[in-house]
Amino acid sequence: MTVDTLEHNSSDNRLDSRQQLIDTIHQLPDNLIQELVQFTNYLLYQKSISSPPSFTSEPLPPGKSEGYQKLKDSGLIGCGEAEADLSETYKARYAQEIVGKYDHR
Repeated sequence: MTVDTLEHNSSDNRLDSRQQLIDTIHQLPDNLIQELVQFTNYLLYQKSISSPPSFTSEPLPPGKSEGYQKLKDSGLIGCGEAEADLSETYKARYAQEIVGKYDHR
């Protein structure tokens, strides 16, 4: 059996499976179609979160966790700008903003 034959058989199996699925869907009552749509959306979501990122990751900085790397890969880290000490001073800064905005004495 050649590689071309294996690829052709694999392609045929996928087409057979797809056609079997389509035939089964046509037999479902209308009230189950919405459940099937929700399930396929769930499957697509699971596939998207289990896929590796489409960009290459920088190596983890010393002392950073895998969670940090996942946030970095998601684009959440580095997507905004703020003062370096904001995590320590955010409450005081927020209080100043609130007083300035709502204190009309």
